[in-house]
Amino acid sequence: MRLLQIFSFKKSAYERPNQKWICGRSCDPCLPGPDRHGNCQATFECRPLKQGDRWQCTRPASQGGPCESGPLPNGVCCRVIPKCRPVMALRAWRGQAVLVIAAATCSAIILTMTVNPELSQTIFSPGPLSFQHSTYKSQCSDCHINASAKTPALVWLRSSASAPDRQHANSLACLKCHNLGPDSFAVHALPQAQLDEISVAASREKSTAAGPWTLRVGAALGGNPKSRPSSRSCEVCHVEHLGKQSNLIRISDLQCQTCHGRQFASFSDGHPAFNAYPFRRRTRIQFDHRSHIQDHFKEDRFSKLAPASCSSCHAPDSKGGAMLVRSFEETCASCHLDQIKGRGQAAGPGIAVLRLPGLDVQTLASHGINIGAWPDGADGQMTPFMEWLLPNTNLAGIDLLDLSKATAAQLNSAAEFAWSIKEMIFDLSEKGQPELERRVKAALRNDLSSQRSQAIAGLLSPDVIQAMRRKWFPNLDSEVAQHRSGNKTAPVPNSTPAAPQDKPSDTKPEAWVASGGWYRSDLEYSLSYRPTGHADSFLRNWLELTASPPEAQKLFNSLSNPKAPGVCAKCHSVDSKPQTAVNWRSFRPDAFDHPFTHFSHPAHFSLLDDHGCQTCHTLDLNAPADSYADSFTAPQRDPAVFHSNFNPIQLPVCASCHSQKYAGEGCLECHNYHVGHFMPTLPRRQWGVASASPSR
Repeated sequence: MRLLQIFSFKKSAYERPNQKWICGRSCDPCLPGPDRHGNCQATFECRPLKQGDRWQCTRPASQGGPCESGPLPNGVCCRVIPKCRPVMALRAWRGQAVLVIAAATCSAIILTMTVNPELSQTIFSPGPLSFQHSTYKSQCSDCHINASAKTPALVWLRSSASAPDRQHANSLACLKCHNLGPDSFAVHALPQAQLDEISVAASREKSTAAGPWTLRVGAALGGNPKSRPSSRSCEVCHVEHLGKQSNLIRISDLQCQTCHGRQFASFSDGHPAFNAYPFRRRTRIQFDHRSHIQDHFKEDRFSKLAPASCSSCHAPDSKGGAMLVRSFEETCASCHLDQIKGRGQAAGPGIAVLRLPGLDVQTLASHGINIGAWPDGADGQMTPFMEWLLPNTNLAGIDLLDLSKATAAQLNSAAEFAWSIKEMIFDLSEKGQPELERRVKAALRNDLSSQRSQAIAGLLSPDVIQAMRRKWFPNLDSEVAQHRSGNKTAPVPNSTPAAPQDKPSDTKPEAWVASGGWYRSDLEYSLSYRPTGHADSFLRNWLELTASPPEAQKLFNSLSNPKAPGVCAKCHSVDSKPQTAVNWRSFRPDAFDHPFTHFSHPAHFSLLDDHGCQTCHTLDLNAPADSYADSFTAPQRDPAVFHSNFNPIQLPVCASCHSQKYAGEGCLECHNYHVGHFMPTLPRRQWGVASASPSR
């Protein structure tokens, strides 16, 4: 390799090019050269060296070697170097020229900015905006405080500094368009107490993996990550002015792990193990995949109805994160619709809403207690509907069919109960649905919505009530009038007076409403409702109405029995937390809910092997056969206590593809930073209202 300069002291007079001044004798420069201030330091050609009792010349070979005369007897060199006028080196000339040009440029810029402030913003812009923020109306003042077109240049420059308080003030401008929840600047938008709980839980998990060395060094220099501020401004992670194609939401794994107490090298090396992923609660719709796949669909009568694949019943949502259950008509109707309508059931297909209970009329009459006419054939039990809707129905310890040993108080209670039934039938026949609504409101001690008021009557026809009244109590008008007037001296009939007889029919009453509706049974003295099919409005609203009130639990339990007419609870689970509610629909993700993790099912469909969805979702064949169904058995209504049909997905299943070499393993592949529930922001100025100032 050829050197650009010879450094041998015998062949080269090294001119020190890093110095600003050089010797003025360009043909024969002196060895000392000028000092850093440009002063000549020339004295003698050498500094003699004394050897023994004689002085020796030390002039270097590059200057001609030792001179012939040699030093003077006193040790002074005899060859004096004439003084010169040092000259400025080329490097120094260039430096001064640069300073002059830079000063002139800055002066011109300041002058231009003072004359035209709008141009100053363009000059100071560090680069083009991303295409999301780049519009023809984009101004620096949109994102930077004190950066309007009329702001002086020096003030704008000082305000654009990256001080923490200015970062926070600038980030407030982001909230004009981006809604990230009420605590947008908090880490993960979570309160500090919740962050501390997560940190403590993470610290309990043992890990032998070491984090990246850069983070370890940074943690050693920067202190404990837990001691860092609990809030962050937007520009810490989202850096603008990097070009139109820059990705504002793409940040590195090192940025994510900087604040985390537990750090690791990669997804497959050190990432915390999955904890019961993705199951956090039991399914809302009770469907035992294991029993259906292994048992039911293998039966001859159902084998042709078996789904061809998981996609026969499931479809991804708009984001692809959840697999939604298709409609009842697409998935379950072929097997379960007849059950809902009551076809083939051993018990009656309808729900007894009103039934005349058996009553010992003779004993009441023998004690002079008048209840008017009461059918002899009535011997059933009072329905839960009647117990809830009738006032003063406390008949504990009273056998209505045998009142021979009843006390006087019990006899009066039985009589009041009988009159309350007759008055309810009379009021319903006279006032119709508003009377039913009034009684429901009184039982709830609350009001009803107009939609629910219509549904609880289930399109109950006045003809049904009036026909029931004429058949069971032909003289009900006069009886109720006498009772309400306080006349208790009317004769007490022993049985129901003869009423006009309808033409007998061989068809059972419930068969007349095979498609659902109200029907009367004169044999059982009952008024019943037969479900119209799936999603019956009457059943749905009564279940919702009685789910929470403690006094309505008996009625709710009777309706939510898996074998009750309509078999609603056979599939629709009941949750008691956070409040009692019936899950009418399967899981539907909230589009405005942002959890810590996200997943795209459609992106993985093409990667499945012959096992299909069971490549990741494997059936738990080691669990007891009824473990899944037991999670729904009353009184177990806590959705967090359950046993899934499927084994939890383990980290190695994902790590088999997600590595640096294949599908990628970055934090943002699966994780969200901004969590919580928030919706897109709609600027209020679009509605003619002044925009409110953003707040945390």
